[in-house]
Amino acid sequence: MGSMRGIEFDVVIVGSGIAGLFTALRCTQRGLSVLVVTKSRIASSSTNWAQGGIAAVLDVDDEKAIEAHVLDTISSGKGLCDEEVVRSVVSEAAHRISDLISFGVGFDSGIDGY
Repeated sequence: MGSMRGIEFDVVIVGSGIAGLFTALRCTQRGLSVLVVTKSRIASSSTNWAQGGIAAVLDVDDEKAIEAHVLDTISSGKGLCDEEVVRSVVSEAAHRISDLISFGVGFDSGIDGY
């Protein structure tokens, strides 16, 4: 195993799933040096294998749809969801999907754009 003595990074991220890699990209956009630590290969993460799609309201101005999505998520969570976190995630989803697209992530879409 090699040694990395003397090498310094502004940020060390443990985990190479979507959250870790997204954070790494955002940090490098801000001029920070980043080290991503993973237990295997980056392509081995569960994120790379996930195929369930993303449920999100893409129209940030559609307050009715956003509220319906929040309520559906809370209901599906069977008491395990923090409402404040759910509202934050649902409200930010369209922006984060746009970020992913700008980073080159490809999404499948059907005839109606879904």
